[in-house]
Amino acid sequence: MKVTSLPATRALAAMLIAALVVVGIAVLLTEMTNQRLDLRFACALHGVLSLVVVWWWGLPWWWRFIAVIFAPAVGIGLELSLPGWAWGFGFIVIAGLSWGAVVTRVPLFLSTTAIWSQVTTLVPQTPVRVIDLGSGLGGLVLHLARQRPAARVEGIEVAPVTWLIGWLRARCRRSPVRMRFGDYRRLDFSAYDVVFAFLSPAAMPDLWTKASAEMRTGTILVSCEFDIPGAPLARRIEIPGERPVLIWTMPGPAT
Repeated sequence: MKVTSLPATRALAAMLIAALVVVGIAVLLTEMTNQRLDLRFACALHGVLSLVVVWWWGLPWWWRFIAVIFAPAVGIGLELSLPGWAWGFGFIVIAGLSWGAVVTRVPLFLSTTAIWSQVTTLVPQTPVRVIDLGSGLGGLVLHLARQRPAARVEGIEVAPVTWLIGWLRARCRRSPVRMRFGDYRRLDFSAYDVVFAFLSPAAMPDLWTKASAEMRTGTILVSCEFDIPGAPLARRIEIPGERPVLIWTMPGPAT
């Protein structure tokens, strides 16, 4: 995929376009009325314009959210006269939390205890190997490790700050969970009996291609909420008031 076609690049371009429009309006206002554009109004206008462009280009909802809040957040920081280190720290935290959306087109989604309980029923009380793709803050894998002590439970997360939080939670609880840092797309799925994913619609077709090529016969792929177009679904679990859990039984790699 070309860099210019990445959602992150397009979202940045949308915010730059909005910034140019706001600057142009500010210059015209100063030239025509000798008045300066109010900072709060300028930030709000930038958020609205960024949202319009991001929506027009059909980017996912999380980029629309980022586009709306970016300029107002900067404006608040300027009004509070935050020190330089605070800006740097804020940038590192935000980038560390949202890196998954940039690299794998998967934002931070948090599952609930009801979903954890349903996924647990899919894991036998035997020495199986389970992994959560995009394990986030580690809630699911920590729950699975408690409920299925015979299983080898792992999580993998590409966003560094998110991974660090999950890793620290596992260490503080002395959990046997292995919290891996990296991109799940470089992982070999053949080592796992159960693969869980709470990703995004954009990631599901490639996930199915990888799972079909690598997962062994009889192993299962589990998704929270997001379906895979054209993939033969084995079971769908509806949870009242929650996202559904979808299960595929893998036929094994083609030989």
